[in-house]
Amino acid sequence: MEYGFHLRKNGYRESSIDRSVRILRRLSKHCDLADVEGVKAYLATLEWSLGTKEIASNVLNGFYKLQGVPFSKPRYRRVDKLPFLQNEGEIDLLIGGCSRRVGSFLQFLKWTGARVIRGSPSYRESRVVGQATGTALEETDDCVMFDICNGCRLKNSCH
Repeated sequence: MEYGFHLRKNGYRESSIDRSVRILRRLSKHCDLADVEGVKAYLATLEWSLGTKEIASNVLNGFYKLQGVPFSKPRYRRVDKLPFLQNEGEIDLLIGGCSRRVGSFLQFLKWTGARVIRGSPSYRESRVVGQATGTALEETDDCVMFDICNGCRLKNSCH
């Protein structure tokens, strides 16, 4: 699509280009992109989240600007959602449904409050960070480390 080449030429990331082209393809299957008001009406009826509609309106704005077609972008404000937090029973059900190895790993995470951090393959040692708080980083063969201090981020000291 011409719009994808335009984005690539202007230095957009491949993931942004793919998403923009997918949005335009989906909209073009259900309505005529030459009819600006029809596209806006179809976008309003879609059961997409407000964030996705905001992205789609930004894509349409860029597309119509490239085509030289006047377009007044609809206003969609994304709504921040609170993360889903499982209760103790749901966590126990999840752990019970996993294999022994994964269940042990999840039980360790539950008991310690640790977070899993993917490390680079060049990081080959275990070390203690923030000796006053006892924060430890452990590494396994596939470079998974655990950050046991909830506020710490692989620095030489904890908060």
